Amino acid sequence: MSNDLVSDQSVTADADRVYELVAEAAALGPRLPGSAALRRFEEILATGFAASGLTVELLPYTVRSWVATEWSLSLGNGRSDVVVSGYYPESGVTALEGTTAPLVYIGTVGDAEVHDDEIRGSLVVVDYPLRRVPLGYSAWGVHDRDQRDVLTAWEHPPVLWAQLDELRARVASAGAVGLIAVWTGTPDFEVDDAEVMGLYEPIRPPSVQKMFAKTTVEGTRSYRPEPRTELPAVWVAPSGRDELLAAAAAGGEATLKLCADVTEAAPVNSVVATLPGMTEEAIVLVTHTDGVNALQENGGSVLLAIAESLARLPLESRRRTVVFACVTGHMCREVFEVDGTTPTLAESDGLLVQRPALAEAAVVALGVEHVGCTEWVPQGGEMVPSGRNGWAHCLTKSETLAEVMLKALEGTDSDPVLVAQGPIWGMVYPFSEEGIPNVSYGALPSYLMATGPDSYLGRISKVRLSAETTALLRAVRALDGIPQIA
Repeated sequence: MSNDLVSDQSVTADADRVYELVAEAAALGPRLPGSAALRRFEEILATGFAASGLTVELLPYTVRSWVATEWSLSLGNGRSDVVVSGYYPESGVTALEGTTAPLVYIGTVGDAEVHDDEIRGSLVVVDYPLRRVPLGYSAWGVHDRDQRDVLTAWEHPPVLWAQLDELRARVASAGAVGLIAVWTGTPDFEVDDAEVMGLYEPIRPPSVQKMFAKTTVEGTRSYRPEPRTELPAVWVAPSGRDELLAAAAAGGEATLKLCADVTEAAPVNSVVATLPGMTEEAIVLVTHTDGVNALQENGGSVLLAIAESLARLPLESRRRTVVFACVTGHMCREVFEVDGTTPTLAESDGLLVQRPALAEAAVVALGVEHVGCTEWVPQGGEMVPSGRNGWAHCLTKSETLAEVMLKALEGTDSDPVLVAQGPIWGMVYPFSEEGIPNVSYGALPSYLMATGPDSYLGRISKVRLSAETTALLRAVRALDGIPQIA
């Protein structure tokens, strides 16, 4: 079997099919943990893989389903509502009429001062600065026909998420009745309302439970979830800051409303599909199923399109088995076994815990997320298309895998893509911990975690979606022909 990707013209994704799959998922709306939309997406994936002849296995879990239904913030006295850009996921709920209480401003997250006697019974207001954080990449190579400056910064600093979670727990313990986090910029980075509207932040994947793991006397690992803080919280857009802080300075009150449908022990599944090859050596493609829009997460749709293409090839042309793992639990704070009470790991961590043989069989893992991204920029109070694709990042510590990805991208409309040697993130990280060569692929635009009209399907480029899927498909074919992957 040839390793020459350019000569293998049969390896091309069906552009109409992959876009159809992404659009079908987007039409479901946000696929939040435990929601009906997520369950339907799991069914679509399982049915689709099975229809192509793959063996499908469901790994069941339960989660606490928390789906917001109403949220607002009113200052009263005839003033219009503050511009609320979104709610803080799984933060707590108010009564239908909301919670009315005095406003107390405590400064900026990370530097805020919490005095129990000042904030007890109040709605606490804190600034949250959105800033760019360097990603620390060193490039193996770049696929970009326009030769643009490489984007190497992330706009959502994870260190501040941790500080905000800690602060939320502190103000709840001090007796506050709600938290209002205000998006702000920094001296070198301005933030527009349009950039933060609908952001579903923060997400704290349950993989952090590993940090709380304990080994029992029997030698098994016992996990406990991150402590839950039942404090209603919302996000306020930058334009609402001045009026909100003025009301707090004047000793004013506000009414915070955050209602949600909450279901304990809602069923969810990781969907694992196996396409047999001539050997048991496995190429693992992994993504997650929960997501808020057409970009995050469309990896499952892309994996299904790749599986359909590979399944049409004769068995003798597939040396290695290919495993498609669409794992659950990326966007919820805690995951439980089917009993609904025993904390456990989901995502890729849970996959390897439940199927340890997969780590033995895997020769390489590819994480696929956020495919088909276009670039949108703030203009006139709105987000508008720049007419270009947004940057995708392909991370690997393996020079061999970097070369495979760069060759697979050649001649496709998938650009711009930075293939870099940097910190491994996303779904393949647990494989990295097992010493399995791996690649993380995906885009990180500012709207990645935003809910919006049509699930932002309009921000997906059909041409690029097909091109990236083709590149990933070709990469799989190339990896199938490499005797030893390092």
